[in-house]
Amino acid sequence: MTAPVAILFANLKGNLGDLAILHSMMRDIEARYPGHPIHVYPHPFVPVDETYVAAFRASGAPNFEVSGPAYSIRIPGPVKWLSHTPAWPALQAHYIRRLARYAAADASRFAHYEAIFIAGGEQWGGTNPAVSMLGAVAAVARHNDRIYAYPFSFSSDIRRYNADADLRRFFGNLRGPLVVRDALTRDALAGAGVPVALGIDCVFNLHEVAAGIAALSDRDPNRTILVLTGRHGRNEEPLRALLGRIAGRVGPLELMSTCPPEDAVLFCRLGAEFGLPVRMPGTWQEAVAELKASSLVVTNRLHALIFSSFGDVALLPVADRKKSGAFARDAGLPHIAAGIDALTPDLIAAARADRTAIVERMRDYRRLSLGALSRPAFAEAA
Repeated sequence: MTAPVAILFANLKGNLGDLAILHSMMRDIEARYPGHPIHVYPHPFVPVDETYVAAFRASGAPNFEVSGPAYSIRIPGPVKWLSHTPAWPALQAHYIRRLARYAAADASRFAHYEAIFIAGGEQWGGTNPAVSMLGAVAAVARHNDRIYAYPFSFSSDIRRYNADADLRRFFGNLRGPLVVRDALTRDALAGAGVPVALGIDCVFNLHEVAAGIAALSDRDPNRTILVLTGRHGRNEEPLRALLGRIAGRVGPLELMSTCPPEDAVLFCRLGAEFGLPVRMPGTWQEAVAELKASSLVVTNRLHALIFSSFGDVALLPVADRKKSGAFARDAGLPHIAAGIDALTPDLIAAARADRTAIVERMRDYRRLSLGALSRPAFAEAA
């Protein structure tokens, strides 16, 4: 029987960007390990949305089996208070080792996998998620050392929560080279003494699939699409103030979400309030088709930036999320809003006016990225 391949820490909650990451990973794994079953272990702190998973399967994703989830641990609330103190790195290392010991026996199930891959995306950061990921990998590594990571990123607070020596030891459980998807993450890991290479988000590997996706023909191609995270309602007032500033002053305007489980309720409320269409694509391919049929995308979501780049759409990144800000800086885009509050009709008009330059800048970035695309160095295991 052909040994399976495992993917750990996949996000299956309905975030189209993370589903696109998984799609890209599985296409790459299928090419490297033809005929090997793929077992996907969801991230333990992220719910699985069966509706979006079904749509993902139906959209042409490679076949896979949902297993797991991966191992996890929750640090008691009173203990987590210490995360704001210098004592925390030692405590975080303690909980990582504790989870590794706890999960060690059960992790023997991973001994028979041909290879094990850590999902790309925003990973490894914070307290509970980082402890669960690093501890689980340490447990699995006791039984199988063929563990690799697709390009990832995280907040720079990883060095506040973990001692540099611990980071070197924990990431030592992954076969190199470690590839990250932005310069901020590279600098954080390199500063801790972890060997790392700068790559790009693996969703760029879907460019050939995206090229075959037609722009929706029943949309206004002059529209500006706002893809700004609703964060379960926490951005309600900034978004309402933004719409008050720009609605009726920047041409056709619409709201769209690439993570409806987070945004749907708020976006539908704001859309009704301001009389704006609200788009909720069910797959990453549908998101690309929407974005291709527009003239400007204003977004703080990384994968909305990438999906837009597939369609040569002008971009106005909003850098209140570190990964979107890092992408915009790496790509050298000429217009960047520091936050939702910084978006004005004049700034949006400037981005629309510079559409040709922005599109050309993104083409250059895409060409350079694909030409020097860094992948996990696991060819010897295939």
